[in-house]
Amino acid sequence: MQERRTATRIPVDLWATIVSGDGLTRIEVNVVDLSRTGARIALGDDHALPDDFYVLMPDNLMHDCALVWRDASSAGLRFEN
Repeated sequence: MQERRTATRIPVDLWATIVSGDGLTRIEVNVVDLSRTGARIALGDDHALPDDFYVLMPDNLMHDCALVWRDASSAGLRFEN
């Protein structure tokens, strides 16, 4: 499989919060790898991601995100800002 990422991801073990665009929905997620352009998060099967969301990282930085892919236990995010 050909690598399509523009930035190398590094393995991490961080807890972050997905926040819906309106701020009403919050989902705690585990970030398992991270780069300057995106992240992979671990999710439970029952977690539906909002269409419009941000991820609040432990350093209190908030990134506007786009969902790139999703499977049963994880999702790939692209940072939009």
